[in-house]
Amino acid sequence: MNFRFVVVSAVAVSVLSACPEPMPSKPDGGTGVAPVVTSIAPTSGALAGGTTVTINGTSFVAGATVTFGGTPATATTFDTDRKLTAITPAGASVGAVNVTVTNPGGKASTLANAFTYEMTVVRTLREAVLRNPADSTDSSGAAMVMVPVIAHIDVPGSTNGAGAGSGVRVEVGFSTTVGATPTSNDFTWTAATYVGDVDGPATGDLARDSYSGNVSLAAPTTGSQVIYFLAARVSLDGGQSWALIDRDGSANGALTTELSRMTVLQASVEWCKLGGEVVAAPPSINLRVGAMGPVVYGQVYKTGVTNSAGAGTGIKGAIGYGAVGTDPSTWTWTDATFNVDTGSGANDEFQAVLPNPGSGTYKFAFRFNHSDGPWSYCDADGLANNGFTEDQAGTLTVTAPTIDSCVLQFPDTLTSKEGRQSANVYGRVFVQGLTEAMGAGAGIEGEVGVGPNQDPTTAAWVWTAGTFNIDDGSGGDEYQARFTGPMPGNSSYAYRFRLSGGPWTYCDRDGSMNGVQPAQLGALTASAFDVDNCVFEATNFAQTVLPSAMTQPYRATVLVETLTDSAGQGTPLTVQLGYGAQGTMPSTWTWAAANYIGDSTTADRYELAIAAPAAPATYEVAYRVQVGTRPFVYCDRDGSQNGFTQSQAGSLTVSAGLISACRLTSVQSTGSMPSGDALGLRAVT
Repeated sequence: MNFRFVVVSAVAVSVLSACPEPMPSKPDGGTGVAPVVTSIAPTSGALAGGTTVTINGTSFVAGATVTFGGTPATATTFDTDRKLTAITPAGASVGAVNVTVTNPGGKASTLANAFTYEMTVVRTLREAVLRNPADSTDSSGAAMVMVPVIAHIDVPGSTNGAGAGSGVRVEVGFSTTVGATPTSNDFTWTAATYVGDVDGPATGDLARDSYSGNVSLAAPTTGSQVIYFLAARVSLDGGQSWALIDRDGSANGALTTELSRMTVLQASVEWCKLGGEVVAAPPSINLRVGAMGPVVYGQVYKTGVTNSAGAGTGIKGAIGYGAVGTDPSTWTWTDATFNVDTGSGANDEFQAVLPNPGSGTYKFAFRFNHSDGPWSYCDADGLANNGFTEDQAGTLTVTAPTIDSCVLQFPDTLTSKEGRQSANVYGRVFVQGLTEAMGAGAGIEGEVGVGPNQDPTTAAWVWTAGTFNIDDGSGGDEYQARFTGPMPGNSSYAYRFRLSGGPWTYCDRDGSMNGVQPAQLGALTASAFDVDNCVFEATNFAQTVLPSAMTQPYRATVLVETLTDSAGQGTPLTVQLGYGAQGTMPSTWTWAAANYIGDSTTADRYELAIAAPAAPATYEVAYRVQVGTRPFVYCDRDGSQNGFTQSQAGSLTVSAGLISACRLTSVQSTGSMPSGDALGLRAVT
C-alpha cells in the first residue's frame, strides 16, 4: 500500500527577498542565560507546516520557544541544553525565514534565513519500518520505564541523500489494548526526531531516514506484569493524515502481530539504591589495571522481610558493571553479601568488592530481588524516585598503570674508567598497586643512562638496562645497574623507568615529580682506562745462560683497576716479555706472550722463560702490557708509573762458551811422543 501526501519542493522566489522578515527585538532587561543557535535540520519543509525540525546550539533552557519567520512553532520540545525539537507552523509564503529561539527571561538568538518554505508537490511514502525487537522485557522495577522506539522512513525524493528529508513528521506510541487491526487511535503518541541516514534496500543506498523517540511505560501496581504494544507513524502533510508503521513495514498495512511487545514486570523488592543510607551524588571510582576495587554498598527494602533483624530471608544482592549506554541486564554481575541493618532496621545493607574489568570506562550499580523474582536495578538516587537511569549509576574508570614517581637513589657522584663497567648505580620506582607487593613489579623496566649535563631525553645519552634489587620498604622497588664508562671528562647520569612498554619517566636525585634538572643529575668523572702499574719482579731479573739455552722464568705483576682486581685473569689484556740489544728502543725488541700464573691482591702475575739468543752478549729484558687496543705500556723494575728507563730493565747475559782450564788425564808409556789425540787431554770450559 502506498500513501500519497501533499508536500512541497523548494522554489526560489526572488521578489520575496525584497521584504525580509523583521528581526525580533532583543530585550535588554531580561534575566537568565542567552541561547545560541548554531544549526537546524532539516533546513526546508512544506509551506503548510508540520515539518519536525531539530534545532542545535548551546544554553537552551526548559521552556524555550521557537519561531519561524516570527510565527511560533506549533509544538516545541526541550531535549537538552544543546537541542530543541520544533514543528513548523504554516508559512506565509515560499522562501527563507529566520529561526529564533527565546529562553524564559527574554534572551534570544536568531539564525537568519535558516529555514525555507517550499511549493506544494505530491510525494509518496515508499516504505516505513519499525526497528524494535518483536519481544522484550524490563525487570528493572522502575516506576516508569523509558523505552526508545525507532523507525526507518523511505520517501523517494526526500529521504534519499544526506540529512533529514523535508516534510517528514514521525511519532512513536504505545498501548496496552490493541485490536486485531490496530489504528492510530489505539496509541498514545509522542514526537520522534531524526537521528541519521541508513541503508535502503541496496547496501550503500542512503534512501532511508532513521527516527527515534522515547515512550514512558508505567510499571504494574497490581499483578506481576503489564504488556505494552509499541508502534510508530509517519505523516508527509503536516499531520493531517498518518501511516501506521509495524515491524514488517507499512507497505502492507499494520497488523497487531507485527507490532513490538514490551513486557514490564513488577519489582520483587519495593526499594533499593546504590550506596549508603544517605542519598549522594553517583559515585565515581578510578582504578589502575590490576588493582583491587573498593567495597561498594547497596540498600534494599521489602515489606515484612528486610525490617527484621539480620539478613532478610530470600533477599539477594549483586554488584555489576557494563559498558556505557548498555542495558544493565547484560552487565557482568557479582554476588554481594549482607552487611548490616540500616534505616532504623527497615533496610538491609549489602556489600561487594567492585571488580576491576581492565582499561576502559564503565557504569556500575547494585541489583536486588526477593525469592528469585525479577531483579530491580538500583542507582544512586534510589529505585522509588525515577527508576534506574544511567546518569545516576556509578562510573568506573580503569586506566593503565603509569610510573607515579622515581628517583636516582645512590650514589650522587661517581668515577669511571673509559670502556669499563662502573660501580652499581641504584634507582627507586613507585607504581601504585604494583610495587607495593613483594618482588619486582610486573612490566617495569629500569635503566641507567650517561650523557652530557643536559636533558637526558636527548639522543646523546646512552642507556643500560638495570635489574630489580630489593623492595625498598616504603612501597617501591629498587633497581641496580652498571654502565660502560664514557670518554674521559665530566658527564652526568640518571635513571629512567617505564611500564609495559609505555613512555619513559626520567628521574634525578630529587625525584621525578618536578621533572629533571641538570643540577640534580648524578655527577660523573670519567678517566682514561689504561695500565695503572706493571712491575718487573726482582726474582731472576738478571740471568746468565749459554747460547740458545732456556732461561729461568722472568716475572711481572700487572695492575689495571676494575680489570685485575677480581679473581682470575683480567681481560682484555695483552702481556708480553721481550729482549733486545743494550741501548736499543724496546719497540724494536723480540717479544713473546707471557703466561698468567695467578692473582696477587688486586693484580695479576705473569711469567715467561725464553730461549737465549745464539750470539753471546748482554741483552736488556722487559715486560710490556696492552689494554684492548691502547698503546703498550713498558714495565721495568721500579714500575711503569714513572715511565720506562733502561737502567731499571732486566738483563740476560749469553756466555761465549770459551775453554777456561785443561789437565793431562793419561800418558802412554812408550818411548816416543804420541800424537795429540793420544795424549788424552780433557778440556774444561
